Amino acid sequence: EAFGIVLIESLASGTPVLASNLPGVRTAMGEYGGVFEVLNEGDFAAKTRDLLSHQDLTGIGAKGREFAVTHYDARVVARKLIETYESLSH
Repeated sequence: EAFGIVLIESLASGTPVLASNLPGVRTAMGEYGGVFEVLNEGDFAAKTRDLLSHQDLTGIGAKGREFAVTHYDARVVARKLIETYESLSH
């Protein structure tokens, strides 16, 4: 998926993510997991090993959840949308 909603849902659950290196995906996940090059199985394997060997997966997950709630909570998104509409009406 181009936007990364599944990644945001995963982050909101406190789960570190690993995703392909696409623009929308990179934006959605922040730095709370890793990205691998598209169609590069070796890079995917290396990033998977890196992520699984990380000493503080729980900490990464907690920070990812905080990122998801801060940037993608429905109230946050609604407020930003309203601000955008209001700025266009002036």
